[in-house]
Amino acid sequence: MKKLYALLLSLPVVCSAYGRDYHNEWGLTYSQFTVPQFAYVFGGILGVAFSLGNFTFENMIIPGAISLEYTHYANNIFGFGGTLTSDSMTADKYTGKDGDKTYDGKFQMAFLSVMPHVKIGWFDNPHFGMYSKVAAGGAFQLGGGADAGGITFAAQLSPVCMDFGGDSLRGYLELGLGMQGIVSLGIKKRF
Repeated sequence: MKKLYALLLSLPVVCSAYGRDYHNEWGLTYSQFTVPQFAYVFGGILGVAFSLGNFTFENMIIPGAISLEYTHYANNIFGFGGTLTSDSMTADKYTGKDGDKTYDGKFQMAFLSVMPHVKIGWFDNPHFGMYSKVAAGGAFQLGGGADAGGITFAAQLSPVCMDFGGDSLRGYLELGLGMQGIVSLGIKKRF
């Protein structure tokens, strides 16, 4: 336990040993398995179960979430910025049983999230770095029935994030949970 405690205390010193040649970055991210996607799929399953099969979703399309991020680094460890995320889902609605199904149109739901974020750097080598990210803000819901037009809490916790590539252009992978999903892939420009 003492070794783990010593490692955690020395992390900022290790991180600060790697100087940054940049202070800003823009990122474009594609994500899957977001909280709204889980809610959409789970809601469809519950709708079918509680209606005893009289209400069904078919042809469900979940293209994934797209995010645009900006981060400013105050020092070698700490960065802050904002994330704008768009996530949408659609499906065909049907009522009735198999022999007497009626098409009730499209069910569409989309979220536009705005979340300030903080990044904490683990290390930043010339071609590989690791960090953690926490974001919290609000999401505006478009479509989806009675909740449409409402604003709800939005967050993302990504404890394990890594970037790789050159000094100014890098790809990245983030693993977490929230409005940007469990798996996020992207590309960022550092300057």
